[in-house]
Amino acid sequence: MMFCPTCNTECKNIEIITKEEVYPVRGDKIPVSAKVALCALCKTEVFDEELDEENLLTAYDEYRRRKGIVTIEDIVTLRARYGLSQRALSRLLGWSEATIYRYETGALPSEAHNYILKRLADPVEAKRLLEKARGRLTLREVKNLEQRISFMTREELPQQLTQILKESVDRSSLGIERGFCEFDPEKLIEMMIFFAEKLNGVFKTKLMKLLWYADFFCFKTSARSISGACYINLPFGPVPDNWQLLLGLGETAGAIVMQPVAGSDWEGEEIAASRLFRRELFTLPELEAMEKVAAYFKNWSAKQISELSHREEGYQKTGRGDIISYEYGLNFSLA
Repeated sequence: MMFCPTCNTECKNIEIITKEEVYPVRGDKIPVSAKVALCALCKTEVFDEELDEENLLTAYDEYRRRKGIVTIEDIVTLRARYGLSQRALSRLLGWSEATIYRYETGALPSEAHNYILKRLADPVEAKRLLEKARGRLTLREVKNLEQRISFMTREELPQQLTQILKESVDRSSLGIERGFCEFDPEKLIEMMIFFAEKLNGVFKTKLMKLLWYADFFCFKTSARSISGACYINLPFGPVPDNWQLLLGLGETAGAIVMQPVAGSDWEGEEIAASRLFRRELFTLPELEAMEKVAAYFKNWSAKQISELSHREEGYQKTGRGDIISYEYGLNFSLA
């Protein structure tokens, strides 16, 4: 029972009203139409734990909407899609079961966890995670997940490729954000083969930066990009828009293969070429730009090239998740 400080007694009756309030959520002020309890006798606001929890969840939902954070329903739907229990999903991701439970009961995921959960909607990403988590899952869970991923991959990849092509036209046409060049996913995948072949295998993080430098350097020298890809500002540096899907398409098409590698205190994925590079698809300026980038960064580690990309003007002057305009390529450190 609630206590009224004005009447100095427990409330036998209360009224519920709606009142505009502001809740702090991770440093943001979130306005909420909150439900508030009043003492029926003196109309003083009284604390109701259940209503306060409900209002907080409402504030969290609004924060999710503003920040693009996965909802409770998103996570439950994701588990159902892959046929996973909370325990199995936690094993797949390498998290605690309590973490999944908290997220499904209203807790806000961290930025890193939110990114992973959103990417997991892509069956190609689910396949990658499964390869790393086999030892944590039961044989039955592995078999079930493999079957579902296989079915979704066959069903969705053609649709996803069509969607990528559609977005490539809708988002920026042939403007500066694509380097005045129509987006060609086949050409971008061929660039992956070039660098993987040239460097005898390349780590995924480094490959993403090589693609960026090659496209932007070609724009700097010829006023046109190579692939027409949009590049996005992400925490680990610039990457092509839909980069994980494009890697998956490259692997599905038999162009590249992703191989997990590990050292004593690190692990990662190396990209290797599955077939020979097709030079005939590229112009001389494009080939020269790719050769220049490959030679310049040949002995650079993934960490070194990532750190350099973070210092480039195009990365410094764009926000997280924003497209990096090719005009920044004119001021590239690579000359």
